[in-house]
Amino acid sequence: MKVIDQAIEAHVWAGFEGLKEVPAAQLEWLGQASRLVSFAADEFLFQKGEPIAYTHFLVEGELRLYVAGRTMPASVLEAGEITGALPFSRAKVAIGSGQFASKGLVIQLPVSEFPYMIQHHYELTQALVHQMTSRVRDLTSKMQQDEKMLALGKLSAGLAHELNNPAGAIRSTSKQLLKEWASWPLFMEELLDSGISGARWKKWSLDCGLQRLNVSAKGLGALERSQMEEDWLDYLDALNVSDSEELAAALTDAELGLKDIEPALDEIPKELSPLLLRWTGRWISWVKQMDSLADASSRVSHLVGSVKEFTQMDRGQDKEWVPLRKGLEATLVLLGHKLRERSIQIFWDWMEDAPKVPVFPARLNQVWTNIIDNAIDALEGEKDARLSIKGSVEGPWFIVEITDNGPGIPKELQAQIFDPFFTTKAQGKGTGLGLDMVRRIMEAHKAEMSLDSKPGNTSFRLSFPLSS
Repeated sequence: MKVIDQAIEAHVWAGFEGLKEVPAAQLEWLGQASRLVSFAADEFLFQKGEPIAYTHFLVEGELRLYVAGRTMPASVLEAGEITGALPFSRAKVAIGSGQFASKGLVIQLPVSEFPYMIQHHYELTQALVHQMTSRVRDLTSKMQQDEKMLALGKLSAGLAHELNNPAGAIRSTSKQLLKEWASWPLFMEELLDSGISGARWKKWSLDCGLQRLNVSAKGLGALERSQMEEDWLDYLDALNVSDSEELAAALTDAELGLKDIEPALDEIPKELSPLLLRWTGRWISWVKQMDSLADASSRVSHLVGSVKEFTQMDRGQDKEWVPLRKGLEATLVLLGHKLRERSIQIFWDWMEDAPKVPVFPARLNQVWTNIIDNAIDALEGEKDARLSIKGSVEGPWFIVEITDNGPGIPKELQAQIFDPFFTTKAQGKGTGLGLDMVRRIMEAHKAEMSLDSKPGNTSFRLSFPLSS
């Protein structure tokens, strides 16, 4: 940075669109009260946490603005734009940093000149207030959009992760079914050549209970299962059945023991036993794979239902009376991969017959997402990570408490966490607008919110009016 000992000429102000309505005499005073400063490329005009000492008029260069520790600029200012101190603003320190991408030339008006300017130069003061409030509004709007996109990205990643497992199961099971179906003609030919009558076939199926087969049975203990499979292996090996291990495992999976079908085996010629048992094993395999397809499809359907509940895509934008737990459950489903990655246990303490609450459902789900996602991040590395969600009625309010057992928020930072651009997350991981968005959404609901945090217990208490 280098202060240039040079008078600021009047024609310089022509490059500032926001000052075109300011009288020439006031611009002349502005030039006399300000200083001209040059900056090298990559040099900072100001940095986060520094006192706001000047209004900066950018004459040359490109200035990149960074907030909330982000690695990408939130905005880029060019010649003719204004940043820095704002008349009547209560801001005392910079919430972000401004760094030049190229050589810069700046006119700086010290805040010490504000009292005189406000008293004697109304049009200039008005122009600066308008210019700067527009800048803050545009930056905030962009950051809020970035926050929404960040949240959407998290949920999209979560949804893709959740869909991947059932989709993979459907794909692999379908391939296996097609493979087995391709061998069906040869197997049918073998059955027909065996001379088995339709009556004997039907009796075998009934005696083995194939119509009521439960391939998802879980009644056997480890020792019982091992013994059942060993019994089958001995029996099948004695008959010289090919693929005896695979067949024994299939029969055991269905908990169809040798003792269960010995009466049926005693009624058929011994030479037909291998064929019927192989057919039984194949039937079990088909049923098991169809059961797997049904389970995977059900999981996909559940995920789609959760997305629909989360986005409220079939509802309008007006307030509706809804059960709050449904939105919370949908949010947990979409953040499920993060919960599992950190082995976070979920505990519910939700009152029975909880009343419906008048809310804006889609907007409220942004509240759940931001608070729960923050809690998940706070629980990273915790050995016994827990997230508790409580719902209860207190007088005219429905209370939702979301509590985690993470390290807590330092007491000196608790008053700042709802401020725009304030974040405790690592660089690049947050915009500092998530809880600001929560605050504004709660205000739109005429709801109240409080925080109680100490090591091992951080709780957000959200109180919603039960009357519309």
